[in-house]
Amino acid sequence: MITIVTNMYPSDARPGYGVFVANIEHELRKHGAVEVLFLSHEGGKIRRYFKFYSKIIITLLKRPSGTFYLHNVSHTGLPFVLLSPLLRHRVISHVHGGELLLEHVSSKLYRGALSLIVRKALRRSSVIVSPSAFLQDRLVDHGFQRGAIWISPSGGVEDQFFNSVMLPSRSYYFACGRAEAGKGMDEVVELARKLPHVNFVIATEGTGACTLSGVAKSVENLTVHVGCSRSRLADLYAGAKALIFPTKLNESLGLVALEAMAAGTPVIGPRLGAIPEYLLPGFNGYLVGENSWRGYLKAILQFEVLDDDKWQMLSENARKTALNYRSSTVMEKLAELVFDE
Repeated sequence: MITIVTNMYPSDARPGYGVFVANIEHELRKHGAVEVLFLSHEGGKIRRYFKFYSKIIITLLKRPSGTFYLHNVSHTGLPFVLLSPLLRHRVISHVHGGELLLEHVSSKLYRGALSLIVRKALRRSSVIVSPSAFLQDRLVDHGFQRGAIWISPSGGVEDQFFNSVMLPSRSYYFACGRAEAGKGMDEVVELARKLPHVNFVIATEGTGACTLSGVAKSVENLTVHVGCSRSRLADLYAGAKALIFPTKLNESLGLVALEAMAAGTPVIGPRLGAIPEYLLPGFNGYLVGENSWRGYLKAILQFEVLDDDKWQMLSENARKTALNYRSSTVMEKLAELVFDE
C-alpha cells in the first residue's frame, strides 16, 4: 500500500489545485494499491490542518510499515518529524520547489519554521524526488546528496493535451495560472491594455481570481475564465498563438508551459528556475530578456510578424519537447521507484 500525503488536491471549485498530485495518484493506481490523505478545502485553516495532521498520525501509528509518499513537504512533513524516532516507514518526499525556495513567504519567523520542517523531513526521507535538474542543484546546495535525489517531472503531461485538436486559426495569446502573488497575471492585463489590437485569454483560479475577472471587464480585448476543467484548458491551449508564462518565481518545473507545448503551442517565458531546461529560444518559443510586460510585449511583436512556416516550426518543436515529459513515460519510471520496497 502506497499512501500519498498532500495538502494540495483538486476540488470542484478549484480543479487545477494540486492536479499534478491527482494525476500521479491516477497513474500509480495502475501499478498497485494507493490511498490519499489530503487536506480538506472546507472550514478554517487551523481546524483543517488539525484534522489533516491527526489523520496522518493515526495512520502512521496504526500501520507499522509501508511507503508514505509526501508532496509539499513544508505542509505535510510535520507529523513525520515529530514521530521520527518511532517510525520505521519508507518515506518518499516529492519536493515541488516552493517549500524549498519559500519565495512566497514574507514572514522571517514563518519561513524559518517551514525551512526547519523541510530540512528535517527530507533528512528522514529514503528518497527525494525533484521535478527538474534546477531543483536538484538547489537541493545539493542545501547539503543533500545528488545520488539520493530522483528527477521526475511532477507526473508529466497528460495525454489529453497531446490529443487536443489544434485549431487552424489561432487568434489569441493565452496565460494560465493562479491569480496570486508571483504568478504574473497582472502583467497579462497590462499587455492587453498596451496592445488593444491583440486578443488575450487568461485561465485562472485562486484567491485573486474574482478580482482579476472584474478587472478584465474593463479591458475589451481580454477574456478571463475562472476554474476551467482540464478538457477546457486543453482546448484553450490548442487555440492560442503562444502561451505567455509571466511567472516571477523560480519555477521548479512549470507544468503549464509543457502542457501548452503538448498542444503545439509555443511558449514565451522568463529565464527563471527550470524553464530554460526545456524552453529554447527560437526552437520552441522565446525567453524574455526583461521579466515584465515590456519584455513580453517585445516577444509578442516578434510573434505577430512570424510567417506561417516559422510558427509551424516552433509549434512542431514544442510538441516534440513535450513528448519527453509525457505522463505515461514519466509515470512508468516513477512507479518503479515508488513500489520498489
